[in-house]
Amino acid sequence: MLPALTIAFIYAAFAALWILLSDKAVAWLFSDPTSILLASTLKGWLFVAVTAVLLYTLMRRRAPAETVSPLGPSGVSRAPLVVLAMVILALTAVGVSTTMTQQQEKEVARLQTIADLKAQQVSNWLKERRGDAEFVQTSPFFAGQYQRWRNTGEMPIAKQLHDRLDQFRQSRGFAAVIMLDQSGQALWESADKPAEVSADLRQAAQRAARDGQIHRMPPDLDADGKVKLDLVVPLTGITGSTPVVVLRSNLADWLFLTLETWPVPSSSAESVLFRQDGEQIVFLNELRHRKDSAGKLRFPVANTELLATKLLRGEAAVGEAITGRDYRNVPVIGVIRAIAGTDWFMIAKMDRAELYQEVFKNAAWVALVGLLCLFVAGVGSVVLRQRQQLLMADGIRKFQDERMRALNLLGAIADASGDAIFAKDLAGRYLLFNRAAEQITGKPASQVIGQDDTFLFPAEQAALLMANDRQVMQDNRLVSFQENLRTASGEAVFLATKGPLRDENERVIGMFGISRDITARQAAEDALRESEKRFQDIVTASADWIWEVDTEWHYTYASESVTNLLGYAPKEILGKTPFDLMPAEEAERVRPLLEKTIARHDPIRKLENINLCKDGSLCHVLTSGTPIIDSNGIFIGYRGLDHDITDKKYTELFLRQQAEGLGQRNTELERFNQAMVGREIEMIELKKTINELSRQLGREPPHRLNHLESPVDPCTANEA
Repeated sequence: MLPALTIAFIYAAFAALWILLSDKAVAWLFSDPTSILLASTLKGWLFVAVTAVLLYTLMRRRAPAETVSPLGPSGVSRAPLVVLAMVILALTAVGVSTTMTQQQEKEVARLQTIADLKAQQVSNWLKERRGDAEFVQTSPFFAGQYQRWRNTGEMPIAKQLHDRLDQFRQSRGFAAVIMLDQSGQALWESADKPAEVSADLRQAAQRAARDGQIHRMPPDLDADGKVKLDLVVPLTGITGSTPVVVLRSNLADWLFLTLETWPVPSSSAESVLFRQDGEQIVFLNELRHRKDSAGKLRFPVANTELLATKLLRGEAAVGEAITGRDYRNVPVIGVIRAIAGTDWFMIAKMDRAELYQEVFKNAAWVALVGLLCLFVAGVGSVVLRQRQQLLMADGIRKFQDERMRALNLLGAIADASGDAIFAKDLAGRYLLFNRAAEQITGKPASQVIGQDDTFLFPAEQAALLMANDRQVMQDNRLVSFQENLRTASGEAVFLATKGPLRDENERVIGMFGISRDITARQAAEDALRESEKRFQDIVTASADWIWEVDTEWHYTYASESVTNLLGYAPKEILGKTPFDLMPAEEAERVRPLLEKTIARHDPIRKLENINLCKDGSLCHVLTSGTPIIDSNGIFIGYRGLDHDITDKKYTELFLRQQAEGLGQRNTELERFNQAMVGREIEMIELKKTINELSRQLGREPPHRLNHLESPVDPCTANEA
């Protein structure tokens, strides 16, 4: 007969050697990740089977052969096995549910990422086309050549203009270039010219010639049945009638090829570009599962289950996961993104069957683990039944011991989790208490088993926990609670998922739970809310106007202080630019400085400028700002503040005027002093002459001569 410690030592030694040697063998034999995963799975199954046989053999040798239970097989209680099986099944159900939810969220997040990527690619392509159009519109060469051609009528000049336009078409990948006059009549077409200029294109050319703006035509089919996109570009700097250049792109040349690629292997996923045309939607790109559909396949907006029509009817929002059907009438799930600056939308979608295939595959692995746990529990039940074949006097005690042993086996499985896993009977006494729960409460499982929550927590917290447990068992369903508990390391917040334990007759015999410590997450959320409130309080209390702008200098945020500074309500500022709030001369001065700053993403450092208040008065401000970079490292605008320096500027002006007045006063005083010095010299000479005459006449000099020697006060003399 083997003692229990020896059995535990043999089992532990075998398990350690198996893990060490089998992992090294798998790493040595296989290098492909898929092969390693498969080998690891098979290794795990083999480990469970071998250890179960080893455990059975050791326990059989430990049990005394001569002891036979007088109760016989019918005297063996199956309650521990039922409880164990229910706990395993419940934990497996939770694992399957969690795995399915996580996998579905993962696939939805992947669709959202791909939708963002494809929408950004389309937006970037449209921006490039727009940039090409702006280059043609502002090109001095094209405008100058056209002007010389129309003035002189010389064909070499026209040919040079046409050649240069055709070179531009080829270099930038346009399908065709057409030059029209202001009435929409064709002046010249490239080699791949259309059969005729449509009425819509002619009207667009007339509008562009009138307003001088670039117009983008809706995508349409050309004479060859290909989807085309026309940019109508009026040339600037032309004296007289304004010509219009039409840049025609074939969307299949680059854009559709980009949409056809999918970053991960998939049998059904695709990107779909569409727009609304009246009461219908039209698909703009070639679809994966239907050929020759670009620009031709249409569906009505009303009374259809298409993802696109759900969005247009307002039944779904841009960016969220939408379920419905696609153009094949197949159930799909997808994410829709709007293409900025257009009426186009992008769908990234995949068949729900493919999504759930991966979800069910991962859930099957979890279920398989649960079955393996049931297998281990079955082995434990065999051991339990053998241990019950003792003397009738020890029958009840041995039955309870084996029941605890079966639960300890489940506890060993639960100990692998970092969350607290536990189970209780109908009276609230603990049946299962894993290692994580021991670490949280500071109590060993040997002391907790058989006790209720009053043994672990203060009376108020214990009463709350037991009330939650009773609710779970009464409602007979899974329920999640947020529970604040006093643990061995202090107060902590837990997210507890609790469910009922049932016997073979579906009667509730207790409950189980999984508690996760979310103290750090809760603290982080509280800190974030406090930080946001602190920032908002600072913004509210600040006398400076705090603002945010996008890359086009349009205000996207304005603090309430703008009302005190400029007289505008914050909502009146949104959408405007700083140049809209300046006098024209000031806007012309500041615009180049800010454009240079934004081109290099430099910070704005104390830029003095003048703003127009709502009442028409002027306000001097000192502007400072810093670039805004999003989590992807993309520059999205500026954040900064405007400090009112109007009083300072007027004070500086007043002091400057006072300084100029004092300087003028000093100049006048200096001139007066010079005059007084000359007068004093004259008085001294006069005195000498009088004294000389007095000596010659033998008389005393007049006493009034003493007055001439007194110093002259310039200020007093000036007043005199």
